[in-house]
Amino acid sequence: MAGTRAVRTARKLLLAAAQLVERQRSLLRAALEMGCTPKKPSPSPHQARRFSKKVREWAFSRNSSDSASKKESGDSGACNNNGAAPERSGPDGKPAALSCCRVVPFKKSRDVARCSVSEEDLHRGQTIGNGGFGTVYEGRYGGKRVAVKVLDRCRHNLPAAVQSFQAELCVLDLRHPNIVRTLAVSSSTLRDNTFIVMEHAGEKNLQQVISDPEEPLYIRRRLRFALDISKALDYSHKHNIAHLDLKPANVMVTHDDRCKLGDFGCCQVVDGETGRVSPTERSHLTGTFAYRAPELMRGDPPTTRADIYSYGITLWQMRSREHPYLGENPHVVIFGVVANNVRPSFPENDEEEASVLEGWYQRHASRCWSALPSSRPSATEVVEALEEKLFALRPDRTESISL
Repeated sequence: MAGTRAVRTARKLLLAAAQLVERQRSLLRAALEMGCTPKKPSPSPHQARRFSKKVREWAFSRNSSDSASKKESGDSGACNNNGAAPERSGPDGKPAALSCCRVVPFKKSRDVARCSVSEEDLHRGQTIGNGGFGTVYEGRYGGKRVAVKVLDRCRHNLPAAVQSFQAELCVLDLRHPNIVRTLAVSSSTLRDNTFIVMEHAGEKNLQQVISDPEEPLYIRRRLRFALDISKALDYSHKHNIAHLDLKPANVMVTHDDRCKLGDFGCCQVVDGETGRVSPTERSHLTGTFAYRAPELMRGDPPTTRADIYSYGITLWQMRSREHPYLGENPHVVIFGVVANNVRPSFPENDEEEASVLEGWYQRHASRCWSALPSSRPSATEVVEALEEKLFALRPDRTESISL
């Protein structure tokens, strides 16, 4: 008799614990929908599965006439986001995971990113890249092929690592065909092995295309790439985000030969009216010096026009197929860029019939890397200029240039 009473008491305590977990999750979901940031993190999927396992172990063995079982069934069903009945054990005899802890389906980035995603939800594959603060793997998530960026706390430069992770979170809501989408994150704070789930945008980046002698980079293709990149910048700038690390290595080339801008780990939020980062927002991230605008080298607050300078250097690199300032002392280069307006030199045109268009391309890039930010075009103006030029090159245009 005493043993039966103890078992019933244990069941009630366990059920109360499960109800508490679900209640806390409901409150957190409501707080997130209102735009609030909870002070305490929600229970991890591992903790929820532990509760789920314990509840099911005695729930499945209960007598159908037990009145407490009906209450438990309703509470367990509350965890199902789709309103379906509670899951039973799988064919292997192991209890299935709670439906609220399963892989999150692909939907709006805001919703996906704010769901609790564990490493158990992912199938990580081979390494496809390395960066300053982490490693990128190929993987599968929600039945789709993705890229998984696993971040390190980078203890030798922890402030920069934290800022880079926070910068990645700034682009969770950006949805544009020329920007690599961020689908989910494992945590809202940087911890050991924190990871970010992104769309798998392609097998190679623009730097690999430039470095491959078998890859043609004729003028039409360069203009298309330039338009894709400028559209990504125009969209992010209109959402008050400056990328601040634009370079070919951070531009993915898709299977259908389009460009997608990625790696927003150095980005900063700018003022919507001035287009400038607040002077009080000190950043530990510097980007890549060869693509860095001269005003940033002087220590001025970043603006969206700094991305246009980097875009101009990228145009030069697509034309020359060389690394800017390769083999030169970085300090000498920085002094030359800031003090003497030094820029890379364009190669001579090899084809006479393309010289007119190449001349326009060179002038366009030179305007983008002007020393004064006010002398550079905005991303919107760049998009308009490129669309006009590509329209003139259409085959049905009588004034088009044959290439």
